[in-house]
Amino acid sequence: MKIDAASTTAVISFQAVENEVGTVTRISVANLRATVVKLASTLRERLLPLLQQRRVDLASEIEQSRIFLATYITTGINRVFLQLACMRLRLAYIPMDSNLSEQRMTSIVKYFSPIAFITDNDDVKPELGLVPLFAFTQLLNQAEASCSRNVEPLFVGMTNPVILLLFTSGSTSPIPKAILLRNGQLANRLCWQWSSTSPLAGITGPRLAKTSWLFIDAFTEMFGPLLDCQTVVVSGTSTITSERLVSDVDFLGRLVNRFQIAQINSVPSQLEAWMKLLDNGSKAFRSLRAIVSSGQILTFTLATRVFEVFEHRPLRLLNLYGSTEVAGDITALAFDSREEVQSAAVESPLGGLVLPVGKPILNVEIYVVSGICEEGPTDVVDRGEEGEVLASGAAILLEEPIMADRSPRLNISLMANSLSTRPCFSRVLRTGDVGFVCPTNGYLYITGRIDDMVKVNGVKICVGNIDQLLTRLRCEDGLFASLGTTLTITLEKGETGTRLVCFYQRETSGDNAFTNADLAKVVRTHFSAFLNVTFVEVPSFPIQKQSGKINKVRLRRDFLNGLYDQVTRPADNVMKANSSKADSRREAIRRVFAKHLGLSEAAGANGEPSDEKDFFLIGGDSITVAIIVPELRKQGFRVSLNDFAMKKKVGEILDTLVSQRHFNQGEPPLAPQKRLFVREYQPGKTFFGQPFHDAYCREVIAEVIAESFVRYEPLAQMINLSAKTMHQIVFGRLKQFETMPGLVYVAGFTYGDPDGPLEALLPDVCAATLGYPASTPPAPGVEDPLYHHVEKAFEVCDTEAGQLEDASKCFSSGLLGTRHDSIDGGERIQLLTLLEKALIDGVRKSGYTAIRSVNTSVVTQVMGEELGYVHNCTVNLASILEAHGVKCDRKSLIGRVATLKIGAQK
Repeated sequence: MKIDAASTTAVISFQAVENEVGTVTRISVANLRATVVKLASTLRERLLPLLQQRRVDLASEIEQSRIFLATYITTGINRVFLQLACMRLRLAYIPMDSNLSEQRMTSIVKYFSPIAFITDNDDVKPELGLVPLFAFTQLLNQAEASCSRNVEPLFVGMTNPVILLLFTSGSTSPIPKAILLRNGQLANRLCWQWSSTSPLAGITGPRLAKTSWLFIDAFTEMFGPLLDCQTVVVSGTSTITSERLVSDVDFLGRLVNRFQIAQINSVPSQLEAWMKLLDNGSKAFRSLRAIVSSGQILTFTLATRVFEVFEHRPLRLLNLYGSTEVAGDITALAFDSREEVQSAAVESPLGGLVLPVGKPILNVEIYVVSGICEEGPTDVVDRGEEGEVLASGAAILLEEPIMADRSPRLNISLMANSLSTRPCFSRVLRTGDVGFVCPTNGYLYITGRIDDMVKVNGVKICVGNIDQLLTRLRCEDGLFASLGTTLTITLEKGETGTRLVCFYQRETSGDNAFTNADLAKVVRTHFSAFLNVTFVEVPSFPIQKQSGKINKVRLRRDFLNGLYDQVTRPADNVMKANSSKADSRREAIRRVFAKHLGLSEAAGANGEPSDEKDFFLIGGDSITVAIIVPELRKQGFRVSLNDFAMKKKVGEILDTLVSQRHFNQGEPPLAPQKRLFVREYQPGKTFFGQPFHDAYCREVIAEVIAESFVRYEPLAQMINLSAKTMHQIVFGRLKQFETMPGLVYVAGFTYGDPDGPLEALLPDVCAATLGYPASTPPAPGVEDPLYHHVEKAFEVCDTEAGQLEDASKCFSSGLLGTRHDSIDGGERIQLLTLLEKALIDGVRKSGYTAIRSVNTSVVTQVMGEELGYVHNCTVNLASILEAHGVKCDRKSLIGRVATLKIGAQK
């Protein structure tokens, strides 16, 4: 198909003004090509020397599959430019965004050693080590100033290069898997979409790219239309995130209406949320011609609801099935009406209706088999019979997924294909799903997961069917209307047999009370009288941070440790009697949120943050939560980090926290008593081989010290030392301590075990200190020149204090800080004193004979005197710094230099 590249719009980039669509920029196909070529040329120029330094063979397929560009891009239009540039260069990239913590990004960088890290967000700076950091804006400006009209790939002669690396995580494993997606897989998926037989053929009009690019659907959503010369609508600003586009259905409706969007993609859970918020016949979405559902199983109820809400025709609902390992989708089925949905549905063993996922796409074969042996799959089952679902063809992986912790995989995904004689179908992929092919229509139906198939007391069952049954009963608004999320797992698998445990939450809004006996009875009635299931009510489910899925490993462990033994449901009359108390508690928690989210007192008084806002999109993060949790515990709330991981909306979090099971209603003697802990942290040793814990620990220490210095340290306030600089100082010191002498201690109060693992205590850390030999050079990686002036000022202080007998044996007390909002003054002094004592003891054990400190705080000065520090001299730090050209907001800041001789202390 020939097009006019100069007049055909490839991308529409929009910005928002006061919740409305504002500035709109249209980029033609010709301009897009020109920008991409220039950017690719600029990127090639910057990266080629780095590849040469690593001695990378640019003609090697293997080398190409091991070299990655790490990317953190927040703006939709920038993602278009960068991804196309990488593809031009045959350079594989790792997409990242705000859904990943800096600790997670640091771990990715450590494991995969990318050639560079590119970002368009100046605030995102994970620990990169030797990996260079490029600012995307600078690269783009440099590219636009160039005259490049063509660009050679970095890697030449590649027949099937890796395009990108994505992470996926199974719900039964806390370890993410890295998937290498190659050109052949992605091209096969896109070619199917562009074919004349595709369910999307003939649908024209703009498409909206809104999915987080951490997911494979974002690639097909973007490049399915774009590489077919169809217009794609993207965000032109970092303020309109993927999360905003999927959660704000009103804004989404305005976008669809404004640009007459023809197709949107969604996972069923998000689609269901939209259906609940939209009225039947919603006019804002009348331009839609296709809704693509993928990533999860589309239910019969949701599919019929789509055609009720969107009454206009034509409208096609496309049900896709697949996973990241198969480049997104391997089967498809289209519905054009509610009647087609009803005719395709079949009765499930549970009595409900299940929808098919269709037939294989281009160059893909699907098999349903009875079993697997070492040589590969065994026999294909008869149509209508349930079995394990396998896939083969151009869509599947060429290599096994990479475990992010480099551990060996216990289960093999790929194996030889004995079921096909065609060369391109030589291997099969185990999808992990259970299903059957209907004998009447030939469609594939997915009914569960293979790892959930068990035999209990002679009864063979897929444990996911129990959860499906309970979900259907909940929707019937009967006895189980107040039943919330359920998850059934297996325990004690082996010679002793299998025990099924169903964990569930109870919705507080339900009026009907049910018991565990009621749940057990309904399961036995629908399945078998020999099927015994243990039902356990839980206040919340533990959640995997990266995938958002329930952490089954943690759930099993907590259950076996008796964590859920005491969970009981309060009587309804007690809940009603305490409703006014719950309201007051709710607003008290909201005020704590407002304070730590940096909202003004006026905003807090006006009920901010409001219930509908996403806690993690208005400034909340793991560190904010770690600060809030101890404060709420102090007020009597039995709160944990998991309460924030389970919910994201402010109102949902508040609902969880004010529930009776989360509030400490008893008298003080019955409440858990918080206990003090002081622990040493050794960078590079304490969490060796545990990068997630190590990165989190460093972040906690940096946050505590930065907050303390910036808000309360007179020296930092006098010269306006920023929190960013303090973070860099702390991270620099911790990095030094991996190879140089240094001591780090953390302290706090916990309701848990003060002698337990340090990682379990990190949310309760309220104070930290760093000490190092006086001869230690300045911390590396600090950009602010103010820091180096401060170091010079401390050298002057040391000179004024006089020489020691052996300067090489002198330690500096360095950095000491505490949180102020989560502990009171007495507790703060207690922690500071204990930390200083721990430091003194550590210095003594390390063979040093003296500690010298410069104090500008009255508290630390008094504390030093009590611990035996001897006053050496008094200096005016303001005068010293101004002599070095530093602007100070006061004329005088007295610093007292004191020394403690370790050898003289008894």
